[in-house]
This record gives sequence, structure tokens and C-alpha cells, in this order.
Amino acid sequence: MGLLTQRVHDRLDASQWKCVRDFFLPVAEIILGASPDARGVLAGNYVKFATGLDPTRPAYAAAWPRVSLPKRLIVGLALPEDFEAEPLGPCPERIFYRGLTKFLVLPEGQSIPEGLSRPRDC
Repeated sequence: MGLLTQRVHDRLDASQWKCVRDFFLPVAEIILGASPDARGVLAGNYVKFATGLDPTRPAYAAAWPRVSLPKRLIVGLALPEDFEAEPLGPCPERIFYRGLTKFLVLPEGQSIPEGLSRPRDC
């Protein structure tokens, strides 16, 4: 499984993101499980998930913690355009990230959807 950089952990411990830490970490763990060399890197107001150490590698996912009410986590995933699954959909807000095609919004207190929380059979 991959890892979150220390800068991400520092931000999650800071007062601004501390309120979303408890529902961000389980989602990040699932996303990082995609590859042993996956990394979650702080990139401004979101966390970029990519593989390898090259900072220019394209993201396969990104997560935007939203701390204003209602608190929520917006997760963008790089999936085929024709991939359909509940509760994935188009971007719910004005977030533009090249290569991310499907988005998931997790309000505070909502459990992680079952399809995301368990690995799929290959």
C-alpha cells in the first residue's frame, strides 16, 4: 500500500483540516491501496494521488476536503469515460482536473460506499 506524505499528515493535524481527518483517512487508505508505490501529496487545497516519485506523473485520483458547511470530501477518479457506477458522477462543483473523469461526494458522517471500500475481483 502507498503512503501519504508528511505534509498531508501535517495539514490534517492543522486546525483547518482537523475536522475532516476522520473521514479523509479511510478514503485515502483505499485510494493508496491501488498500488504499492502510490503516494498522496499535498497540492494546495487538495491531495493528489499518483504512483512513483516523479511529481509530474498524472494523478489517478485527487481528494478535496471541504471544511465549510456542509463538511464533505470530494474525490475525483481517473476512470474510463463510459464507466458507470453508483454513486459516481460528474464533478459536483467547479473543480477542473485533467484526467479525472468521475467524482464521488462523501458528506461528513456518511459511510464509504461498499464498492469503493472493498477491492474488486480481477
